[in-house]
Amino acid sequence: MTDTKPVDIADEALTVLAEAGGIAAIMGVDPANLRIGVDLAKARRSAGALGEALGLYATLALMDMNEPDYQLGLADVAFEMGEYALCVQAACCYVAQRPMRPEGYFLSGAACLALGQIAEAREDLEDALRYAKEQRNAKIFERADRLIKILDETAN
Repeated sequence: MTDTKPVDIADEALTVLAEAGGIAAIMGVDPANLRIGVDLAKARRSAGALGEALGLYATLALMDMNEPDYQLGLADVAFEMGEYALCVQAACCYVAQRPMRPEGYFLSGAACLALGQIAEAREDLEDALRYAKEQRNAKIFERADRLIKILDETAN
C-alpha cells in the first residue's frame, strides 16, 4: 500500500484536469454550450446574487480552462465580493492567457493593493497602465493611474 496523501491526489487530479483543458473536454462537452452560463452569471450578478455569480464563474473556469473570459469574470466578481486572494489567482490565469490585455493586470493590482501587497500591486498596475494606454482603454487607464497615484502619495 502506498502512502499517498490527499493533497498529492488533489494535485494530480488538477494536473490531469489542466492538461485536458477542463472538465468539459474530459466529458466531451462542446465549450460553445457553456456560453449560456456566462449569461446566467451576469444575470445573477445584476440581481445582486454575487455568491451565485461567483459560483457560476468558478464552475465555468473549471469546465473550460482555455477560455480566459471565465477567469476574468471570476476575478471581477471575486474582487467585488472582497475575495481578493481568489481575485488575484483568477486574474493571473487571465493574464497568462491574454498577456497583452490590461484587465487582468488591473484586477490583480487592485486586489494586491487590498491585500497590502504593495510591490506586486504597483507592478501589476503599471502593466495595466501600459497596456491600457497601448489599447486606448481610457477606463482602465484612468483607474490604474488613480491607484498608482495613491500608492505614490502613501509612499511619501
